[in-house]
Amino acid sequence: MISRRLTTDIPGAARMLGISDRVAYDHARVGTLPGCFRLGGKGRWLVSLPALEEFLASGGKLGSTEADKRLVR
Repeated sequence: MISRRLTTDIPGAARMLGISDRVAYDHARVGTLPGCFRLGGKGRWLVSLPALEEFLASGGKLGSTEADKRLVR
């Protein structure tokens, strides 16, 4: 039986999106990282791979966050 992972962590999502881990965590905190959720409310962050792949396939772009603004300065 072949199994496929359905989730990844924030660093894995960041690699897929071509952004830094810090920026990905910032998007997760403000709720703009597609398919992102926390286990147990305040537990480990996970990202749904199908949701992230759908976002990327549709040409989705993440909006500006505070982390992005800090990098520009």
